[in-house]
Amino acid sequence: MSKAKEVFNAFFARIETLKSFDLVGEVVKTGIDHVEKINTLEVSLGDDSRTELTAQLYEHELGINVDIHVRSLDTSLDDTMLDIRQLVEDAVFGTSLGLDYIHRINFIAQSSPLYNAPGTDYASATRLEYMIQYKTSRENQDVDYAN
Repeated sequence: MSKAKEVFNAFFARIETLKSFDLVGEVVKTGIDHVEKINTLEVSLGDDSRTELTAQLYEHELGINVDIHVRSLDTSLDDTMLDIRQLVEDAVFGTSLGLDYIHRINFIAQSSPLYNAPGTDYASATRLEYMIQYKTSRENQDVDYAN
């Protein structure tokens, strides 16, 4: 398995644990067309780049997006989204996702929320962007290189 796929799957696994909180209804990988449950998190790949650090070592930067889809009838969409964002940050920061070759997880940005038109459903969506930095050896991109 490629390192990028390992990183993505480890990140998704951490986000998937948030289903144990009442605030999060579902966690899915890329590909949902609509929100099936109230408050869904969708995890997808972002940009991916590689920089040569030395003749033997590469540093990779893998973007991972978390789209927060919120539905509410009686609470503030922004308050709910910010509560879920805090859960996401608690799940991924201060950890290497269980992979010793990851050396940094950065929060990059949050998009402006998109709100639906007034109607029976009160819904919004916003994207959180993260950058995962990790290292691999030049000889074998699939070999772990810790720090």
